[in-house]
Amino acid sequence: MDEMVIRAMAKWPDVPAVFGWLRLDRRGRWWIRDELVSNPGIAAFIGRNYLADASGRYFFQNGPQQVFVALDATPWVFHLESNDAGAPQIVDQTGQAAVPVAAGIDEEGNLYLQTGRGFGIVDERELVRLVELIYHPSGRKADDAMLMEWLAQGAAAAPLELRLSGAPALLLLPLQKNALAVRFGFIPQPG
Repeated sequence: MDEMVIRAMAKWPDVPAVFGWLRLDRRGRWWIRDELVSNPGIAAFIGRNYLADASGRYFFQNGPQQVFVALDATPWVFHLESNDAGAPQIVDQTGQAAVPVAAGIDEEGNLYLQTGRGFGIVDERELVRLVELIYHPSGRKADDAMLMEWLAQGAAAAPLELRLSGAPALLLLPLQKNALAVRFGFIPQPG
């Protein structure tokens, strides 16, 4: 959290919270009301001061005021970036590296990661690149037919793994989109 935010919280401890102003979309972009935050400095400020309370409500600490965030999907949105060696690296919407410890796919084909930073959806624009990293445990690369069968059968299907460079293979777990918030402890629409 920014030092100026910490000082403002100490100076004005009882500022009421704000709901319904800030939203995080499925691509990891911030929206104030219905306007995209296009200024990189403001987006970075929001990201540096993005937190969660004990009940799973995510908020932006704007000085002394908590601005609660409506989540279009999940509290974190992951992207792929190349690291210094040119290998793909997972980063969240704030630009911080995130190390996946689990992966799952819902019935609509959305890919999710559990990381040390939290649970989130992978930006849909990254799916083409990440599908290339899904394998059967035998080492055979997953093709479209294998993926479609897996989606149709869920837990009953042959297991699949997500293999990211420099990390252990992650078994893909079937997830139910409508159960994600409860299972992973976040509130999509605080209020």
